[in-house]
Amino acid sequence: MKKILVICVLVSVVLISCKNNCNQKVKIEESQDYLINSVLWYQCSGEMRASYYQAFMLAELMLEKNLKNDTSTKPAAVVLDIDETLLDNSNFNGNMILENKSFDQQDWFKWTEKAEANALPGAIEFLNFAKELGVEIFYISNRMEEELNQTITNMDALGFPETKPEHFMLKSTTSNKFDRRNIILENYNIILFVGDNLGDFNNDFDNRTDNYAFESVDANKDMFGTKYIILPNPMYGTWEKGVLTGEGNKTEQRKSHIRGF
Repeated sequence: MKKILVICVLVSVVLISCKNNCNQKVKIEESQDYLINSVLWYQCSGEMRASYYQAFMLAELMLEKNLKNDTSTKPAAVVLDIDETLLDNSNFNGNMILENKSFDQQDWFKWTEKAEANALPGAIEFLNFAKELGVEIFYISNRMEEELNQTITNMDALGFPETKPEHFMLKSTTSNKFDRRNIILENYNIILFVGDNLGDFNNDFDNRTDNYAFESVDANKDMFGTKYIILPNPMYGTWEKGVLTGEGNKTEQRKSHIRGF
């Protein structure tokens, strides 16, 4: 029954695509149909906003608790991701759908250059709370280092605290955040991590080929809600690598097929 349902869904998608784009030469493998529900949920659901408020409220409670229990001689710090953690880039993903395009780095650069991303619910309030507690704030993001100025412009205009360059650790060569976390740990004790991707917390979660990292998450379950605060992002992430493992053609259309159940 599931196979029949999948076939029906996929045929419907193709027919709708043909009907809506009969005068356009759109490559099926570049279809972003799979993103539609994700972006709609992110932009139009009260559940999304509630999830962010809930996460940042918990982050405040745990930051205060962890600070009180901190016995390190180093000053305390909180480390946060930026995109889909503090800044909302769903408009960029929406444009990918409208233009039937896959992710393109140059398109992304054009988006960040605009410095028009909105703050996510609860983010600024949490960071102001952290600053009031005297906790140092660091942003570790896989935005490229050349995107620093526009990122600061965007966040500064929105009212984010601690937007001087020394608070940012952006990507130079690798998406792996291990070395950048260790640089902070040389002088600070990180008492809380906030992000939308498991790799924002620890490299233990990087292997998604073995049951989607479920075992790693289960092994670290006590860290979630205490030292790791995870935020929802159904649009993209490292989780996709586990879904696409072993697939020779990792196109956007292939993602649609896999996500058809």
